[in-house]
Amino acid sequence: MFRGPDARSILIPLIIVIAVKLIAKPLLAWFISVNYSLPGIWERILVLLSAMPPAVLGVVFLKRYGGDARLASALLPATSLISCDTIIVVFRVFM
Repeated sequence: MFRGPDARSILIPLIIVIAVKLIAKPLLAWFISVNYSLPGIWERILVLLSAMPPAVLGVVFLKRYGGDARLASALLPATSLISCDTIIVVFRVFM
């Protein structure tokens, strides 16, 4: 009934999600917060929130509106685990 996805089939989408959501988005948030001279606490909050893993609600929307919910549900636990490391890196680099 429960089958894990083939690792090869999710490798490229996983790399894209990691690059965009877990790396590029915190960098962009930091860049924007520095350029708009946000107070220190708001800068940290913005960067931290942007470094969070994708939400479960995306899978629900994909299922409801005909997207690839299987792929999204396979990527969700992987990105959540990887975000444990990337959040620490984001804190060390930007905080």
